[in-house]
Amino acid sequence: MIEIYRDSFGVPHIVCDDFNDGARATALCHCEDDFFSIQLWLLAVNKKAGRFDDWDGVYLDFLYEFFNIEKAVSKLKAQISKEYLSAVSYYCNGINEYAESHSDQILDTGIFPVSADKVIEAQHLLEIVGIQLDKPYSYLRGPKKRSKGFPNKEGSNILAVSGNHTRCGNSIIAISPHQPLEGIFSFYEIHLFYRKSGCELFGFILPITFTIFMGTNFKVAWGTTASYPDMYSVYKVGLKGVFNKRLNVTEGLIPLNRSAYFNYTLLYGKFPAPIVKQYFTTPDGKPIVKINHRYFLIDIPLIGYKLGTELNYRISHAQSNNEILALTLDYGYPYLDLVSIDTKNNILYVHNSHEPIRASEDEYMSDILSLDSLTQLDNGFEDGMFYIENPKSGYICSANQSPLKTDNDCRRFNKNGLHYYNDNSRSTRIKK
Repeated sequence: MIEIYRDSFGVPHIVCDDFNDGARATALCHCEDDFFSIQLWLLAVNKKAGRFDDWDGVYLDFLYEFFNIEKAVSKLKAQISKEYLSAVSYYCNGINEYAESHSDQILDTGIFPVSADKVIEAQHLLEIVGIQLDKPYSYLRGPKKRSKGFPNKEGSNILAVSGNHTRCGNSIIAISPHQPLEGIFSFYEIHLFYRKSGCELFGFILPITFTIFMGTNFKVAWGTTASYPDMYSVYKVGLKGVFNKRLNVTEGLIPLNRSAYFNYTLLYGKFPAPIVKQYFTTPDGKPIVKINHRYFLIDIPLIGYKLGTELNYRISHAQSNNEILALTLDYGYPYLDLVSIDTKNNILYVHNSHEPIRASEDEYMSDILSLDSLTQLDNGFEDGMFYIENPKSGYICSANQSPLKTDNDCRRFNKNGLHYYNDNSRSTRIKK
């Protein structure tokens, strides 16, 4: 049996038997408050999001094909646990139940009933875009007076303080995730209690997910932040040839595959506008794009590597920092810098294990690298994972750039009309 009630802020509190029921109930609650954003991700993995959102949806559609998310997920499925796949199925059931009883809110009937494969594809696309792909995908917007090519770095943070330095005597964690109230990365508070295990979770999730992204299980509190530029690398490259482009490397010329993307968006929700993009891919699938008459190779090794939402589920059920550390070492935690505290006032920092090795210290701070940095390295990654337990200073701080922004304050182009603005019921309540 599932029990759901909402507090005066509209936050759903769910009491259920197990994680499967929790996933279904989470889908029902989230759809009730923000069915639009959930559908947008599902539309994106069907390359239809731009027809309903001419701001973010256009890019999500393209990135789904650009990074071949469908192929990446087919590779991932072999390593996803049966437990998590079962929860995904229940999550799909919740979305489909809501859609069936609220047909007037459906944007495109063609994406229903939602399948588990499409949900996992949407989750993987979300986490790939969420590791700061507002940087390398900015070229899609074309040359702008305010920015040429790749934008400059920005910053956000997590700060953990040992109980030795706090007035209350408890360790404290402060997180600035830069998640907006609306849009494709809007945060959604939720509280769950599982009767069978006695586990209790409180924090926030992201659209199309059902695991607590940042929060607490009252044994551990945790937060994450992306560590630019560790999640991806952008290399300036040279191409030869007029019709048959080849990548010019020290070893010789590598033939490239030419790809063409065709789609359309509806400006103001009414007027069709074509989307045409051409790009190249290397034999191992790395995309190459043209920006301001120069070519750039985008390398994102996390694509098809691990499903971050499943890793997050494991972390959210840990009972101590020692357990979190063991989990992250076992998985080779690849996605975000993670900071956690536990009830014994221990603090822990774990840096993602997929940090590329750079040829020089200066390259760690560079937006764009020379191709030699890629071709001269056999491995490209550190074998181990960097972490700190209970540092002598009693403080841990992790800084990054901010995720893709979709809130009102960052929409500086309203007069152009090239976006779809959509308040969800949760954000409306908070603003009131």
